[in-house]
Amino acid sequence: MSKNNIIIFTDLDGCLLDHNNYSFTLARPLLSRLKNHGIPLIINSSKTHIEVKKIQKKIGIQTPYIIENGAAIIFNSSEKSNFFQVDDSLTQLDSKTMKTFSINRKELLAITNEIKNNHELDYQGFSEMSIETISELTQLTNEQAYDASQRSFSEPILWNDSQARLNLFKKHLDEKGIKIQAGGRFLHLSSGCNKGVAMQWLINKWRYKDTQNNFVIALGDSLNDKSMLDNSDYAIVIKNQNTELKPQGKIKTIFSNQKGTAGWVETLTPLINQLQSEQG
Repeated sequence: MSKNNIIIFTDLDGCLLDHNNYSFTLARPLLSRLKNHGIPLIINSSKTHIEVKKIQKKIGIQTPYIIENGAAIIFNSSEKSNFFQVDDSLTQLDSKTMKTFSINRKELLAITNEIKNNHELDYQGFSEMSIETISELTQLTNEQAYDASQRSFSEPILWNDSQARLNLFKKHLDEKGIKIQAGGRFLHLSSGCNKGVAMQWLINKWRYKDTQNNFVIALGDSLNDKSMLDNSDYAIVIKNQNTELKPQGKIKTIFSNQKGTAGWVETLTPLINQLQSEQG
């Protein structure tokens, strides 16, 4: 078996990271195994560039990563990836290069704030919250809350209005090409991008995509993960009592019995064992 015939895309909160304490301690042995076997692990998250960059450093991986619900793929500017061939023209973010799928946050807020004000909708976005408020809502430290607020393409919101008013909001957003995606804690406003589109673009650049017996694995727990799960060969749904995910068109869908990191390890470990055993 080519050691590179498996590629993994994963959400963070409630999956690789525990929902309450953001720890990935239980996953350390499996993460080391993936790295040693040359299996690329691609973070596909609603988190910001700076948040994922710090998480990658803690985990010890250098693969590209997808931020803000598919708004962009970030590459290390100095990295020549062992896994991907990227020929498209890329733009710059910080000291990294990126492929974007979204308008920027300034443009997004101009559109959404106009709708909000015109219809007197009751919600609060990250751009309106203090760092202390974000920290309180997310149980992040102030430093982590600041990182979470540094968004380039999207806006998490806390909805305080009725479902009927939310439907009205969605109608006007659709007319402007803006979508609402439900995450673990917040609704996320973005310009029509999603995790599945960014994921598929990266798969198309995968060096081993045209060889036989390749497998794409995706792990998620929230509705904003559905497009990612639907574009995988093996969809792993991590237990989340607030979300009922039903991926479509898969080779196999696997549901965890445990939540968070424990569920991530519980489901991914035997699947990796199975795929590697079948390929010899």
